[in-house]
Amino acid sequence: MKEAPPPFPVFYSVSTPQRGARLRAWLDRGGDNWCRIELPPMHPQDFDVRWEPPVYGSPVRIYLSPSTNASSAGPQPPLASTAWPQLRVGGASPDQPLFVLNAPYGNLRNQIEKGHRVGRAKSGLGSGHKVANAYFHLRAIQCLAARCHPCLQRIGVHAAAVFEDDVEYVQGSSPGEAATLPQLLHAAAAQTRARDGVTKLQLGVGNAGSGQEVNVASRKARCHEHTRGVAGWPTARLLACSNYTDSHAYVLHASHARKIVAAHASLVEHGGRGSRRCVNPWGHVSCASDPGILRDFFKQCDKALPALHPSHDKLRCSGLALAGQHTPWSLKHNNDDAFRMDFDEGTDVYPVIAALQRAIFENARNRSRMRVSLRALRRDGMPRKVRGTHVMKT
Repeated sequence: MKEAPPPFPVFYSVSTPQRGARLRAWLDRGGDNWCRIELPPMHPQDFDVRWEPPVYGSPVRIYLSPSTNASSAGPQPPLASTAWPQLRVGGASPDQPLFVLNAPYGNLRNQIEKGHRVGRAKSGLGSGHKVANAYFHLRAIQCLAARCHPCLQRIGVHAAAVFEDDVEYVQGSSPGEAATLPQLLHAAAAQTRARDGVTKLQLGVGNAGSGQEVNVASRKARCHEHTRGVAGWPTARLLACSNYTDSHAYVLHASHARKIVAAHASLVEHGGRGSRRCVNPWGHVSCASDPGILRDFFKQCDKALPALHPSHDKLRCSGLALAGQHTPWSLKHNNDDAFRMDFDEGTDVYPVIAALQRAIFENARNRSRMRVSLRALRRDGMPRKVRGTHVMKT
């Protein structure tokens, strides 16, 4: 008789009581098949975000706020377990940043240059709650890499699920049953790792109406049926997808978590300068790019190009998506009670990031003026051979 797999580890953190109640209700249906690791809630005010205005090129550094209780950085004891030593994850010390992002500041600049109003560009650094969300993912990945919790130290545990608190099992649409979802994740993670080298199994690619629809002409997300399914689970499909952003739920292998942690440590140590120091372990064509902070942070590493550099193949993310029979997801992203933690100023944007947005806007406007000026000069007979802003004399 085949031995039952160990309880499947799952990381989650609760941002609101409503979300927590909904998440725990369907997790409860899995009973002891889950091994839960509930991370303490973190909110935007728990972070110290620094930038040196008005210098456009200055890096943004994100720290845990000095007022944040150090114990909140570590996971809580699993349900119905005895106490165990708290382990700090995230920044190695209060003086070490969690993230360093250099100019051009990732997708935040792209949004502003595409016409988003200053203060309305919400990608990556543009939203305080997204900073807190990125730290949730970082804590979970670091804990998995270090096997810092009893749930991760059992024989046969090689991966863990990471759930944001807005995901939901939907009977009749999600594959399998809520009670057996942990066994499905164990089987899917093990089979795809052995057969396809998958290191990250996405549990969602897009939901109708979320702006992440799959195979819609105006969206980049594309999925097609994988050549194999999950043996023993006829209601589950495997999809090969590209160019999508969902981060709400996934299964990550511990071996790849260690590569993510190594790249993170290298970027922090070298002030976000990753060229020739690390290969992007997060964003790749087959893996989701969100959370935006992680996308922009790890883009500072070298892009994974396994065709040119075979060693990159073992460092990059390799993904497939686990889906239902008629949906491109296993867990629905239910954002009915959208979470936003407002500051006293009445916005979800850190004041220093609002100043950065203005600097990005001014920098973009000045560059636009320069291009207009050069075009005008060319019309007046200026030689076309230009280097930067210096005209080469003839």
